[in-house]
Amino acid sequence: MPPAPSRFDGPVAWEKTVGVIRAAGAARRLHRSPAETRALSIVNLVEEFRVASDGTIYVGDTHHDVRQARKAGVISAVKTGGQALKHLHKIHGEKPDHLLDSFCGLCGVIRE
Repeated sequence: MPPAPSRFDGPVAWEKTVGVIRAAGAARRLHRSPAETRALSIVNLVEEFRVASDGTIYVGDTHHDVRQARKAGVISAVKTGGQALKHLHKIHGEKPDHLLDSFCGLCGVIRE
């Protein structure tokens, strides 16, 4: 079942998303770790959508997400709250580019 409509709606965007998922699957078949697969998927999205990596924000909720954003060469942001609260010391240790109290905080990051 296809995902709910979004700003990436349409057959081209859907095919690009499926292509990234396929690339991630191929990486797993090449015996890459899940972390390497995530960074590769981020890079594939940046390349597929032809956007600048230094203008791309990867939002996660763990220290692993910060590490993968860095490996992919994109800006890292962490939504603190929920499970992230239990691991804030690890998140701070990875030095994310941005910490967000809410997704509304992302608007401030985009304006920077």
